[in-house]
Amino acid sequence: MKKNISIDLAMTIVRIKAAVISGIIAVGMTACGVSEEEVPVTSNDITENPSIEEIPGPVLKEDIYGKYICEKPGFGGIFTVMISDDGTFNYYEGGSSSYIGSGDWELSENRLLLKDTGYGEEWNIFFNVEDGCLVYDKDSSHPFIYVDLIDGARFIPEERTDEAWIHELEERILEEERERISMNSGSGDVTNVVDGGINSHNDRIGLSLSLSDITSTGCTLIFSQHGGNVSGFLTTGSPFDIQTLNDNGEWEDVPLAESESYIVWTDEGWFINNNQDTFFREQWEYYYGNLPDGHYRIHKEIMDFRVPGDYDLYDLYAEFDLPGSVLQRVYPIGIPSDIVINGVSISSGEGIVSCECDFDGDGKTETVTADYSQILTDGDAVPGAIMVCDEAGKNLWSSDFGLPYAGWRSFYIAEMDGAPYLVEYFPPTMRQGSWDCAVAIYTFDSADRQVMMDEYVCNGSKEDADKCEEKAAKYLEKSVLLISTMNSELKVFVD
Repeated sequence: MKKNISIDLAMTIVRIKAAVISGIIAVGMTACGVSEEEVPVTSNDITENPSIEEIPGPVLKEDIYGKYICEKPGFGGIFTVMISDDGTFNYYEGGSSSYIGSGDWELSENRLLLKDTGYGEEWNIFFNVEDGCLVYDKDSSHPFIYVDLIDGARFIPEERTDEAWIHELEERILEEERERISMNSGSGDVTNVVDGGINSHNDRIGLSLSLSDITSTGCTLIFSQHGGNVSGFLTTGSPFDIQTLNDNGEWEDVPLAESESYIVWTDEGWFINNNQDTFFREQWEYYYGNLPDGHYRIHKEIMDFRVPGDYDLYDLYAEFDLPGSVLQRVYPIGIPSDIVINGVSISSGEGIVSCECDFDGDGKTETVTADYSQILTDGDAVPGAIMVCDEAGKNLWSSDFGLPYAGWRSFYIAEMDGAPYLVEYFPPTMRQGSWDCAVAIYTFDSADRQVMMDEYVCNGSKEDADKCEEKAAKYLEKSVLLISTMNSELKVFVD
């Protein structure tokens, strides 16, 4: 009998074991490259100082590069910090965390400062470097999101841990999870939303779940949050369940694919934005294979997180049909423009937008063609294509676009200093706890080569997404939209 591990405790066990298998944490001296002269931290050292040779004098930057593991349990998993030699860092509070902290670090003698900008503002987190470990300075630091870490908690270099130490830490994490689940059971903090028809809605947190881009192997989840009373912030994770309606009108779990006896979920968490729609793409082919025709529903668990150990859980469902929703009729939104680009002619037809211009000023015409005809005829799950050809029809460059999230693109013809340019722009979008934004400006030289004039890709923070948007605004000051599939909406130029 195949089994889908979905309860909190079981998922915690799977996450921790998966982390060990994938190398997220150290599982042995040999795997970590610990030499015979080095003294590893053992299971007896969890509450005592490990036998680590003290680094004399001021700590050097090269002394602290690498991964560290917190001696205290994280949030549903092991709490890690990675210090990189390029001056950046990241930390992850555990398998149940929906946030990865990141930014730049500074070292002054034995004082380490992490400037966490991953949430759109700067949070300063301080450590003292003592005996090769990072010792947390709680009083000087911005608190972590999920873990209320005690002052003086140590982060041990990964290469100085051993399997026994890791195992004992895992056991302590599991014990905390058992206590958490026991505290929540029957307390009224865990709220299961009854099935609310095609798409369920929870009035308490003002959140509903609907679907788009549905195929036999995946779909796009649309979380719409408006109103309600969100007491902290809303997150969800990678786990989901799919059920089908049997002949008796009852919901039953869809069996896993033959290759899977149980599901091992990844550890990422995703923020759900307030007062707007948040989009996530789910692919279930690996777990369930290609679903046959039928009536289904997908289930997602939502957390309203306030502080570590204080949160509410909710269940949301969205129903869908196969194959009825596979080929959804797409109606493009026409976007006219009265902006005139020097030396550029733009026209539109059924499923086509065409733009003629001279990128390199050699008197020969290049043609930009955005073909979205297959999306109109074959449904919203298929891609379109954009290409640039020379006067003889030779393809100089091409790309694709589509309505599922992975295909979101927008393309513009813009004029700068009297010359035309092709601009590819991805506006700021929050997804899975990180901000996406990118802009690229292309031209083509006399040798028919694509030339990247400028490019900016957001690093995941809200602050950097705003910078990217400002840069794009300068390039798009005088521009005409050719085609866009952002937010799963097909927008095209019309005459």
